[in-house]
Amino acid sequence: MSNDRSMSNDRSMSSEGASPADQYGSSTNDYDSIGEEAGVEMQMSSLKKLNIENASDFLERSQLSACATLTHLTKHCANARLLCNNEQLLNNILLLAARLEHPLHTRCLEMLCNFTRFPSNNAYLASMPKVIEILTVGGKSKLAEDRLWSIRSIQNLCSDASSKVGLATG
Repeated sequence: MSNDRSMSNDRSMSSEGASPADQYGSSTNDYDSIGEEAGVEMQMSSLKKLNIENASDFLERSQLSACATLTHLTKHCANARLLCNNEQLLNNILLLAARLEHPLHTRCLEMLCNFTRFPSNNAYLASMPKVIEILTVGGKSKLAEDRLWSIRSIQNLCSDASSKVGLATG
């Protein structure tokens, strides 16, 4: 019986020094974790604000990277024909090439020039009035690089006999 008393005495001793929260199954760690969750939410909110502020910078860098990749791809024969025949891609290149204030318009003029290096693309591009208009405006640009890409493109378009008639009659 003395063993039973000592065990019950040990139990009462262990509960005497414990906090009420420990006796009822909760702990101060639960309250700490709630505070940590609030801190994490505040950090996430701050990160969202930071991300929103940096979104335009990220977008510009992403566009530049995509444009550099496409420019590289347009330099190869097999790719140039496929890319030029992709109507959506060509329309987007023309859209950016027409925006002289956009930082990517020079790269888009370069892509057009790369497309015109391959004779199979010339008849198709020469038949598009928007292409000729953009190249004409690019040829009048204040930027030497824009003028260079535009003039080269026009020269390449004129090298194709079937394109000459369309270009001459306007």
